[in-house]
Amino acid sequence: MATLYDGSQVIPSFLPPPISQTFLIPIAIYYREKMVELEYDKCMLCGGCVAVCPADCITVYEAWVDIDYDECTDCGSCVKLCPVGAMSIVKTKS
Repeated sequence: MATLYDGSQVIPSFLPPPISQTFLIPIAIYYREKMVELEYDKCMLCGGCVAVCPADCITVYEAWVDIDYDECTDCGSCVKLCPVGAMSIVKTKS
């Protein structure tokens, strides 16, 4: 039995397992080779990019556009449709 600060006793099975018995899960780091970039000063807020986005990751508000990069697949559909060239695909730094 283990004794807590208040003096009560705890059965060891309720305690967390020692580090040697836990499983360590590797964390994968996702690296993007390319990503969609938006030039806000060129954007007309027309909403065409929202209509063609298969990932549904673009939201147009009254004064800005928000891209959810966690959901974006960098397919380029929005880039091809943008009438003013405000969106582009850029290579990320390696």
